[in-house]
Amino acid sequence: MNDNTQPLIDPTIKIHGKYIYTRCYCEENVYKLCEDLSVGDEEKKDKYFVVFVSNKNKKVPLWGHSAEGKDKVIVWDYHVFLIEKGESQHETKVYDHDARYLPCPCAFIDHFEECFRPEISLKEEFLHSFRILKGYEFLNSFSSDRSHMINKVKGGYLMPPPSYPPIQIQGVATNLESFLEMDESKNSVVPGVSVKVKEY
Repeated sequence: MNDNTQPLIDPTIKIHGKYIYTRCYCEENVYKLCEDLSVGDEEKKDKYFVVFVSNKNKKVPLWGHSAEGKDKVIVWDYHVFLIEKGESQHETKVYDHDARYLPCPCAFIDHFEECFRPEISLKEEFLHSFRILKGYEFLNSFSSDRSHMINKVKGGYLMPPPSYPPIQIQGVATNLESFLEMDESKNSVVPGVSVKVKEY
């Protein structure tokens, strides 16, 4: 019997009634969100920011992402979400489709306190680092062949991929790892600045 890697159910759905979403493909979910919000329009170029969260160990704890409850922690290798900058921090919003217990968008401070739990002292290997870039820069530079989601032993996808074609720019198969590189001395390939949690 041949292994059919195509899912029986379309893995790409509409979340919150309107946003394209595929589980475990947060970078592509944010890319599609940037398209939906037209972040490349001139009046929006300084309003929307894409945020990559990771660290050199590829171990970043996030709360509120588990179906088991908002106090259950999940350790991801990375995560991606979108910020809509307001006139003040209180008016700044976050779009995070995987923050199960928060509305989308939600207040920046609510997202930070709920998902990052700044009151908890983490071991150094789990400390969050952030790469922040403008939404339109992300649209113009991101490329992924989804190879990071291939099971290196068994082949096939670890999780069903989006039903639309891979997002790629001409001449670049994939540059996801460059966005996840938080050491600026090693990264001159993709846009954005890297900051630690205290600067975030």
